[in-house]
Amino acid sequence: MRKGSFTAIIAASAVLLCGCGEMSDKKSKTVKMPDLCGMTFDEAVEEYDDLLTIKNSGDEYSAKFDEGEICYQSVDEGEKIEEGERVRVKISLGKEPDKDDTSETDSKKPRVPDLSGMDFLDARSKYSDSFKIEVQGYEYSDIVEEQCVIAQEPASGKRLEKGGTIYVTLSKGKKVEEMQMPDLRGIDYETACELYEGKLRLVKAAEEYSDSVPKGAIIKQSVKAFETVKKGEKVGVKVSLGKKNSTINKVPLTFSEDEDGCVAFWVNIAEEENFNGEIIDFVFKVKDSAPSGEYSIILDSVDLSDFNGSPLSPDETCDGKIFVSAEAKDTPEIPEGIFFMGLDYGTAVPGDEVVLHLRMQNNPGLAGLLVRLSYDMDIFECVEVNAAGEFAALQ
Repeated sequence: MRKGSFTAIIAASAVLLCGCGEMSDKKSKTVKMPDLCGMTFDEAVEEYDDLLTIKNSGDEYSAKFDEGEICYQSVDEGEKIEEGERVRVKISLGKEPDKDDTSETDSKKPRVPDLSGMDFLDARSKYSDSFKIEVQGYEYSDIVEEQCVIAQEPASGKRLEKGGTIYVTLSKGKKVEEMQMPDLRGIDYETACELYEGKLRLVKAAEEYSDSVPKGAIIKQSVKAFETVKKGEKVGVKVSLGKKNSTINKVPLTFSEDEDGCVAFWVNIAEEENFNGEIIDFVFKVKDSAPSGEYSIILDSVDLSDFNGSPLSPDETCDGKIFVSAEAKDTPEIPEGIFFMGLDYGTAVPGDEVVLHLRMQNNPGLAGLLVRLSYDMDIFECVEVNAAGEFAALQ
């Protein structure tokens, strides 16, 4: 008798920012309008910046207030307003001069308006018929909003020929703290987030496998190391998934037959599977010359592994039998409460095909298996192997 092997081998191994504002049902705080008249624009902004939004709407002559002082406010003193409400003011050019106070030539020249705090585009539009307004520089300011006028030359109240140029210095807004971008490559992502909390907003933009960077560590960063960045700036990083396993993640149940027998193969290292019941159908053809008798299909060996590659072994196994033109016997009952794997019994006559089912009970979770079957190759030929039951759904 020539013996063959039926083998199933399984091996297993193992994301501009946008901030979200909170909506509130609370009513805005109501305050009394203060008296801004007599203050300079800068003084008013500095004192009431947290209470009001003060906008310069131009200038006018005033007999009551000196040049450069606020002489008009759009909301009267004492009126109730909501905190942060916009209030327009006008700046005094001083007392309107008599015609005799200036030379005939100067009297024909318009006076330079006070542009302090005005938006540059608004100022240029408003006075386009009288003057050209050009930017001569920028400065940071904790008081004056970005793109609004901090200083001007000539000063307000001076006379300037019509069409003359007023040079202004604009605000760049509050100065933002800057820092040198650190080199985050190779640092664990979670650790980097803790180290630079309050300094940088690290965002996991992508993940990829890497043969050189450990799992969880940063591979790339959207801002190059040592470049200057604003504190609190969002920086995207790519995080390593570790080494990509060189084996195939999933192989459906396959088989082949050679002179030594049959080989079946299934693997799924993506996750453990808990299939039970009839899991594989082995189809044997009984050769025409086969004599009558009882023949064993021996479950020669079983090698199983879980998701971590740890070996598993059934508590009990059972060989199969094929009765060729002989009195059949019933397949033994599966013992309860144990991890079991075994073949059932079948009957046939020469020339027939017979199916033996490989059954499993109390599967603890497999990612791979190896099964060896021994049988008389002068009597049987394995012609087909198919996944069955719950196991078939995983193919």
